[in-house]
Amino acid sequence: MKKILIMLLCLPISFVAYSQNDCTHFDTIGQYDDAFACFLSDTLNPHKQYKIGEYYYEGKVVKKDYSKAVEWFKKSALGNDSDGQNNLGYCYRRGKGVEQDDKMAVHYFTLAAENNNSFAQYNLGWCYENAKGVTQDLSQAAYWFEKAATLGDVTAQLYIGNYYFTGLGVEQNLEKALYWMEKAAEQGDPTAQYKLASIYEEQNDSEKADYWYSYSVENEIRATQADMLENVAGMEAKEERNYTADVELYKKAASLGHHKAQCNLALCYYRGLGTNKDYAKAAELFAQAAEKNNTTAQYMLSVCYQMGTGVEKDMKQVVFWSQKAAEGGNVTAMYNLANCYYYGRGTEKDYNKALEWYKKAAGKGHEKAKIGIDNATKKIQEGR
Repeated sequence: MKKILIMLLCLPISFVAYSQNDCTHFDTIGQYDDAFACFLSDTLNPHKQYKIGEYYYEGKVVKKDYSKAVEWFKKSALGNDSDGQNNLGYCYRRGKGVEQDDKMAVHYFTLAAENNNSFAQYNLGWCYENAKGVTQDLSQAAYWFEKAATLGDVTAQLYIGNYYFTGLGVEQNLEKALYWMEKAAEQGDPTAQYKLASIYEEQNDSEKADYWYSYSVENEIRATQADMLENVAGMEAKEERNYTADVELYKKAASLGHHKAQCNLALCYYRGLGTNKDYAKAAELFAQAAEKNNTTAQYMLSVCYQMGTGVEKDMKQVVFWSQKAAEGGNVTAMYNLANCYYYGRGTEKDYNKALEWYKKAAGKGHEKAKIGIDNATKKIQEGR
């Protein structure tokens, strides 16, 4: 009887092991399926628990589900992950996946803020400023805004700069105000840039005023231009798109007097989308559309006069067209018009009118107009 030698080959079992760096890499480059699988590979890791919650909150890979997001944020928060704590606080603040509860929001913002999370520090400062879940305390608001600002949060830098400028919650200190506003301005915040420009103008430092003023307007119009692109049927707000064919269509429609086409053709000339930049043509087309009560064109024409792009600088024209656009409901124009009255650009300073337009802009969701309300109110109370 022959002996049969049976050889068993022991093959290693294969499995995928992920490191935290793998997860971050996949998430960063947009490979969300791989990233989500990576986060699920270690559901006891507090930060991965937070990321799983984030995916449910945003609807990445999985169906958007605020309740599941909250479940994962709670696990992450119990593990002392500051991002999980902050996001859980945000869910309580907004009533997403859980019953709205400002006190619980403050509780989790505080935990995360004490763990040096800049977003939570800003959120906590905001709660103290607006009396959400706590008694209003501007000194505490200032404390947490400055903490967040130190960690690089641009909005917190703007807020604490404004606090030092106006003396809200802290002793008034122009040097510190300028320091924090410049930090925010260097990160591209247009409100900080505009504020710096106005301060330097009052100090008769025209070089610095012009420097920051130009940056401020350029940053403000980027948002407006994006809105314009989104409002054109079939036109995506992406710089990569080849707009050459669009330009030809806009030319035909603009020649027939269609104000939307005139406005969008002007934008193409202004930005060099599908054609060469031509500020003079842009300004001319904005003017044509503005005369037909196109509020976006009216606002952009005010920007042209403000920047001197395609036309001579003329602050009176800035006020005129900002007023037209603002009266037509353009929220950015409302804010710009308020600034004109507040700083006396193209018109006499009028803090009451500034306050009126800041309130209208804020009522339509313009966050930075709320700072203008505080500033104008203080000026009125001071009797200036």
